[in-house]
Amino acid sequence: MNNDLTIFVVVGRLSKSLTTSKVMPIVSCDRISNVLVFREEKGFEINGVRYITLPIFITKIKIKFFYIIIRFIYEFLQLLAYSILYKPNYINGVYTLPCGLISMIVSKIVGCKNIVSVIGGEIEIKTYYKFSPFWKFLNLWMLKKSTVITTKGTKISNYLVQSHIKKRKIFEYNGSIDTHKFAKKNLERDIDILFLGTFRRLKGPDRVLKVINKLRKDFPKIISYFLGDGYLFDTIREEIKKLHLEKNIVLLGYVNNPAQYFQRSKIFIMPSRSEGLSTAMLEAMACGCVPIVSNVGNMTDVAHHGVNAMVVNDYMDIETFTKYAKELLMDETKREMLSRNGCQLVNEKYSVETQAGIIENILTYT
Repeated sequence: MNNDLTIFVVVGRLSKSLTTSKVMPIVSCDRISNVLVFREEKGFEINGVRYITLPIFITKIKIKFFYIIIRFIYEFLQLLAYSILYKPNYINGVYTLPCGLISMIVSKIVGCKNIVSVIGGEIEIKTYYKFSPFWKFLNLWMLKKSTVITTKGTKISNYLVQSHIKKRKIFEYNGSIDTHKFAKKNLERDIDILFLGTFRRLKGPDRVLKVINKLRKDFPKIISYFLGDGYLFDTIREEIKKLHLEKNIVLLGYVNNPAQYFQRSKIFIMPSRSEGLSTAMLEAMACGCVPIVSNVGNMTDVAHHGVNAMVVNDYMDIETFTKYAKELLMDETKREMLSRNGCQLVNEKYSVETQAGIIENILTYT
């Protein structure tokens, strides 16, 4: 048994926090001694990790078509060169396109094993791109050729099995939550509602804004923080002014360390149209912040309605999101019960140690 393994993790533009979540259990696995992470730019410092990044000139290419083509070619050649030089035992591509595809092709060329991490739901396989049948075919072909596939929950795993991918090579590996950093603290819960995510319609900051506006009728002094950035940021800011919600909503933009905001918040609202299993939701639960989420992807693998979260079947159902938020703001006993159960579940299933055990199972399988 080889206990001196080298693994490359290809994440592309994956956020810093998600990169850390995916990489920490790999670093913590005793059999892995060398970890190289291929990312657009350097992520958070992780002991035992070396980042391989892109030249700045590529990230500054303005014409989207040329940017995509040049970046794909460079990332492929970069990964191939490092693979020839360092001879990794595994290459793990996070997300199917392009990282999973590049990783699978390079692994076949250099003769090592590969892992593709599917981090979304079915839509990651089918894609939102034009000619979606082609992309679905390509993704399923790639997954069938891969050594191991990791998913974030049962729904996407079952979908892949139904798509004729061997069940034995599918592992449910989410990545870890730093349960020391993201932990319930004895802080004042002075934030009523928290939104954290990319400001785009997929994530629904505009829908959270509507919920806050409705809640203000019963809670005139309600305080909400919005964390993140994206193409809807300016639109949300203008809508806050239009609705005279400046005293109720704080727009903070992107923050590197959201733990303190989860620890200060009572409720985390996430009306996403599509998710795999949200890391932000798990971080919120670890900090004792109760999530109200839409029933998409693998969210209900963890978010159990009335037990540790509140779940809304339709992501556009503003009335139900508002009703559940009002209920939790008025019922501290219920909110505390859900908070306690959420903390316990994340600590049991998503600590670095627990997720590192899944990596060990993958290494044993292969």
